[in-house]
Amino acid sequence: MNNLIIKSVAVIVCVCISSLTFAQKITRNNISIITETQPLPLNEKATLVEYKTYSYIEKYGEFKKASFANEKHKCEYDENGNILLKSYVYESVVNTGTTHTDGTKDGSKVLEQDSNSEKFNYDEAGKLIKSVIKKKDYNRSNQHIFFIVKYLRDNEGNIIGKNVYEKKYGRLKNRYTYKYDTQNRIIERTDYYGEDLITDTFFYSYNENNDISLRRRKQNKTTDEIYFYGSNSNEIDSIKIHTYDKMTKYNESKMKVYDYRMNDNGTWIVKKETLKDSSELHKVKPIKSIERKFYSSEELTQIANKLSTEKNRKQVVAQNDIIKRIYTVLDEIKTNFKGEDCYKIQKKNIYNSYMKIYDSLSHSDDNLDRLNKIQIKVIDLEKADSKKLEKALKKQQDLVVLEDLIMSF
Repeated sequence: MNNLIIKSVAVIVCVCISSLTFAQKITRNNISIITETQPLPLNEKATLVEYKTYSYIEKYGEFKKASFANEKHKCEYDENGNILLKSYVYESVVNTGTTHTDGTKDGSKVLEQDSNSEKFNYDEAGKLIKSVIKKKDYNRSNQHIFFIVKYLRDNEGNIIGKNVYEKKYGRLKNRYTYKYDTQNRIIERTDYYGEDLITDTFFYSYNENNDISLRRRKQNKTTDEIYFYGSNSNEIDSIKIHTYDKMTKYNESKMKVYDYRMNDNGTWIVKKETLKDSSELHKVKPIKSIERKFYSSEELTQIANKLSTEKNRKQVVAQNDIIKRIYTVLDEIKTNFKGEDCYKIQKKNIYNSYMKIYDSLSHSDDNLDRLNKIQIKVIDLEKADSKKLEKALKKQQDLVVLEDLIMSF
């Protein structure tokens, strides 16, 4: 009897877990379609995910991955895994040196260019209510234009519409509508320009695991994307793409194949995409490689602290060079006697006291802020009437007293 009860409980627990997983997939698929962003993997506790996309360059019949990412985008999430911000940065290589006759270049560097972003807003219940889009307008000297996105819901809380307005004029730019099946899964999305002009329609089908198995796009021509999943994961192994145009009788089939490298959590961190054409399926053409990094809030804090420390250290080193330069002056007597430029240290007691303090404090990053304040004071003292301070410093060797005398003058 007891064994029967245990088995029944186990079955109920399994069903609940399975239902929870299905419900999560439905929600995540819907949000992914509506926001056009990839959900945070369930087994990752991250607040920021960084994606770097590398293209492949064909040279001498071989494909080589580009040395720099031609696109980077970041997604920020809250503690519940809701998307807060997605932003795009493009990288370009700029030649800063000489171009040789053989085509090689010296002094090139990678520049990051801020591009588009979207910030999402939620109500107290965690429902998506609005987002703000920032886009670079390449027709207006790369200025940014902004759009306000409002989400419309039905009585069950499903998002059935998304309206995009130009922020400056308040005009409706685009709108999107969504239809659901009896399990609250999105099965149709229609895109409009303005109020009535249909520009695109998408249809979605799902497999028994609630994964999207088919996306059909009907514009001027019909494109079917059939998704195939790996047996041990929810990641897509390949996508079969078939495009047919009734007007031109255009008919093409191709397949995208994906290879993954996983981390210890079983989440992909590198995804390589290759393309197979229907006419030459034995030929594989690499298209792109995407690298994905996850950052927790603690890791972001550590990175920010490290960057701040590096910035402070550079500032301290730069200001130390300034102090050495302004306290080093031309000795006119020695210069006239020797016939060449000779230098001496002015306000020697201030300078020597400062250098003792600098040598003592500069070895530890914990002292950078303190040292920075001392340096600013010493720079100011170069033009001050400081004879009393110099006399007091001459009699002291204690570093704490030296610092106190300089800072309190």
